[in-house]
Amino acid sequence: MEHGATRNYEPFKDVEAAEAKLAKIRDDEEDGNAMKFLENKTHDTKRAMDILDALEEIRLDNKRRS
Repeated sequence: MEHGATRNYEPFKDVEAAEAKLAKIRDDEEDGNAMKFLENKTHDTKRAMDILDALEEIRLDNKRRS
């Protein structure tokens, strides 16, 4: 089709819906369960630290190549 087409499917909406569903499930698990809340918080912190470490490695690698 050259022009005038309309998009019927938008994949980003599926991603947003899945993220919202996971967030609701997580909130329901944590509600009234302090241990699960702490486990999730620890997991989130570890994930953030891993991402920062990977980013630092990329920065150092780019610096060496420059």
